[in-house]
Amino acid sequence: MIRGAGGKIKKRFKHLRAVSVDILDSDMDALRSNPDIAYIEEDALIQAIDPLMGGIGSLIAAQASSIEYENAWSVSHIGSQVPHDGGITGAGIKIAVLDTGIDDNHPDLDMNYAGGENFISIDPNNHDPFDDSYNSHGTHVAGTIAAELDGAGVVGVAPEASIYAVKVLDGAGFGSVSAVVAGIDWAVANQMDIINLSMGFATRYQSLADACEAAHAAGLVVVAAAGNSYGGPVMYPAAFPSVIAVGATTIFDDIGFMSAIGPEIELTAPGLNVNSTIAYIQRQ
Repeated sequence: MIRGAGGKIKKRFKHLRAVSVDILDSDMDALRSNPDIAYIEEDALIQAIDPLMGGIGSLIAAQASSIEYENAWSVSHIGSQVPHDGGITGAGIKIAVLDTGIDDNHPDLDMNYAGGENFISIDPNNHDPFDDSYNSHGTHVAGTIAAELDGAGVVGVAPEASIYAVKVLDGAGFGSVSAVVAGIDWAVANQMDIINLSMGFATRYQSLADACEAAHAAGLVVVAAAGNSYGGPVMYPAAFPSVIAVGATTIFDDIGFMSAIGPEIELTAPGLNVNSTIAYIQRQ
């Protein structure tokens, strides 16, 4: 049907009844009127949550019992050391980080890095999801989740979880809706337990809503940053009912000035000036 209308199929999804295609606007009229097609929407450019420079992590250093907890103030602040000491460390949990990739050579991530896939490369033979972003965005997010408890650097909330780099954003932090949908589809196919989405945008895309719902229906926990809308509405994909929306708080447990606010938010957690596996400080 698509080829007959002059289109070219780019990507078939395993867990979503949809395809990503290249087609001219002038050739879509016949498809739009076809009763076998639920909807057609234009692919769009999306962006990672931007970083915020600066840091106040040292304010709670005295509360931590090791250098890693001192360095990772946000992990210490939510009481993660107690379950860690009790053996609850995320071992056996598979987490897909849909982002700019992960630096698998990082000494605080190399033991927990378990592979991944690249959905943003223009080279079809390049499946390496290495983080090539200007601010190491995906590596920072991965460190917040699962930096190793090894006596140096920082520690993550789940320091023995297996992290998978699903590269859906390029080195500048930009990607496409279809790449994110492909990443979610990969996470379901590869039996991930959790999907993390540290990205936010104002437009609602039905294809992304369907992908998140499919992941949720398959038993995955889908988590996303509520977005940096500075007190404005919760952004997508966090605003979808199938996604756990997480707002950002400060070291003083106030809502971060840049965080979205809305009824869709299920959780808030430290998201302002968070120290992680890179030098810059991530908002959320």
